[in-house]
Amino acid sequence: MTCLVLLLATSVAVRAQAPPDPPDAIRYTLADCLRIALANNLDLVSAKKDPEIAQNQIVSSDARFDAVIGADAGYFETSQDQKIDFLTLGVSTTEPTDREAAQLGASFTHLLEFGATYDLSVNYSTLDESSRQINVSTGFLQDQLIDATTSSVSLEYQMPLLRGFGREVNTVDVLLARSGIEISKDDLRLQAMATVKQVEDMYWNLLAARAASAVAHESLKLARDLYELNKKKVEVGTLAPIDITQAESGVAAREESVILAETQVENSEDELRRLLAIPKDDPAWVRRVVPTDRPPAAQQSGVDLEVALATAMEHRPEVSTARRRLDDSVLNERVARKNVRHTLDLSARLAPDQSDSDFSQTLPSPLNTTIDTEVTDWRVGLTYGYPLRNRQAKASYAIATLNREKGEIGLQNVEQSVRVDVRIAARNVDSGAKRIAAARANTVLQRKTLEAEQKKFDNGMSTSFEVLRIQTDLSDAQVREIQALLDHAKAVADLERAKGTLLETHGLTIGQ
Repeated sequence: MTCLVLLLATSVAVRAQAPPDPPDAIRYTLADCLRIALANNLDLVSAKKDPEIAQNQIVSSDARFDAVIGADAGYFETSQDQKIDFLTLGVSTTEPTDREAAQLGASFTHLLEFGATYDLSVNYSTLDESSRQINVSTGFLQDQLIDATTSSVSLEYQMPLLRGFGREVNTVDVLLARSGIEISKDDLRLQAMATVKQVEDMYWNLLAARAASAVAHESLKLARDLYELNKKKVEVGTLAPIDITQAESGVAAREESVILAETQVENSEDELRRLLAIPKDDPAWVRRVVPTDRPPAAQQSGVDLEVALATAMEHRPEVSTARRRLDDSVLNERVARKNVRHTLDLSARLAPDQSDSDFSQTLPSPLNTTIDTEVTDWRVGLTYGYPLRNRQAKASYAIATLNREKGEIGLQNVEQSVRVDVRIAARNVDSGAKRIAAARANTVLQRKTLEAEQKKFDNGMSTSFEVLRIQTDLSDAQVREIQALLDHAKAVADLERAKGTLLETHGLTIGQ
């Protein structure tokens, strides 16, 4: 489709058009461009990483409540030989001591979301010991053998009763991280709407540039027709030679306008390619880009401002983000207020132990003993702490209160900015429709003026200068009508952006 279609859509009676597009030109609908941009735009691709980062921040914050399993094992062996000389008997002996021990242990520690911590430990140990000792009272040597095993289980529990107690206090980082992922989604939505708006604006800019190029070619054709007519009149002596010079000047000026218009078309194509993130080696960089959609018809009725404002307050990402940040500051204030309290901690421990020992001894009298021991140890206690002055906690609470007040002001500021944004966008839509009607009427009048002036010139009652001037006025009027129509299309899109519904208007989601 060439820009002539746009001119016909706007009732601009264009009788000439730019050169036809090459067969290999790439033809895009607006929907094609928006879909490609949402998938490939580099700014948007980068912004899509933020929700993933925020999701991992939730996992990182929640990881402090993961249970920890521990295990340990050990083995040691000692051997000692002690030489003893009995001077009165003139003999000596060696007292060996050999000891082997092994130990195994396991533990399970878990921090609960309301602040309590429990630690479950299991231990098992063995001891094998053989030794020779001197009985001081009798002077006899005696051998001792010890084979002992010990197993124990202990459960320890600690819980804050004042400062540090409660699910909200202990999970505040997790709650803030969850809010952060929603904020990152709002930011992504905001970036997506900005990308869609940029692409749509550039799409209409390219369409306007192509239409302006068609107008420039039409104006050039009119100037050339006037030049040929003047040549014939000079040849038959009905026109002064100076009129040929004026006509040639008009042709040259319009050739310059055509060059500028075609350059603008190429510039707009490149800008659209950039927004679509076309790869550098893609053939689309060397092929013409042809927009195939027409701009929407101008809205005849005014915008319902109250409905638009209500929609914006519900759907604008900036408002949602400001509300979430205020909720976060309120949460921080509550937690900071709780942390001003004194400390009072409950602790409890239960540790049943069981040991089994075999003991044997020789000389001066044989002795074999088995000892089974069971011990149950339990305790419970309270620990109280009074922080003198407590300045850090009180300062943190004061800071949190100020941040909450700032959040309230920030929300009011965002809502006010959105309100003004919607009002301006709605006003631009209404004024744009009126501007189209005025521009269209001006184009019709300028064309009638040119036709009248052309008849006067044919009858020798006007000059080439006047005809060229009115031709320029007509071209300017045509361009202004085109621009008015496309500016109105941009204004409609901007109103949807201001209401926060631009993606839904085009049937888009961020995943597209």
